[in-house]
Amino acid sequence: MVYRSIAIFSGGKDSTYALHLALLQGFNIVLLLTFLPKSLHPWYLHRPFVEYTHIQAKLMGFKHIFIRINGRDRMEEEYGIKRALEELINTYDFDYLILGVVGSDAQRMLFLDIAENLGCKLYTPLWGKDKSHYLMELIRSGVEFMVTSITSWGIPMDILGRIVTEQDIREILRRAAIYGFDPVFEGGEAESFVVYAPLFRGRICVEGRKHILSEYEGYIIPEKVYEC
Repeated sequence: MVYRSIAIFSGGKDSTYALHLALLQGFNIVLLLTFLPKSLHPWYLHRPFVEYTHIQAKLMGFKHIFIRINGRDRMEEEYGIKRALEELINTYDFDYLILGVVGSDAQRMLFLDIAENLGCKLYTPLWGKDKSHYLMELIRSGVEFMVTSITSWGIPMDILGRIVTEQDIREILRRAAIYGFDPVFEGGEAESFVVYAPLFRGRICVEGRKHILSEYEGYIIPEKVYEC
């Protein structure tokens, strides 16, 4: 049986790899859905570089839409996400939501509750994976991502704005054990943007500049993001 599915897609490493695994399992992806939070620091959603997810979707050949979320607090954000998906199920009649969550129980439980209320199921292929094994698996599968922001002490600032390598992953894991941040960055310690993956029919180039606020906080200001 082929399951009609909507993938929650942020353009980061986890949502891209979850989509990759879902396709390997035979899911029919009818839509990539990207939430555009008004807040720069949303509770459940990814924010940096989400405006450029349409380029990724085009390179993968999937239908893609943006939905703006204007939540000023956690409850408003939850309500906006729920309302958006309630409206979409009438249009796309999907069986599954696909979510790239690894260990965030709050995010998983929110979308699990939404899926149950909609009468569909939640597919989380990354859930519960050993984080060190997962990060190596991600890199070795051919997913190339850059770090677009850092907001946690201990993450090496020199990885900001460049493609992360296996050596970088080893250093991130080493530092995570010392400083206590989540090496997958699910707590918002850093954010990522995928520039190439096995599903892409081309590459994405990012031109921008670094804005460093402190030893543990910095981000990339994009100036041009394009197929290259």
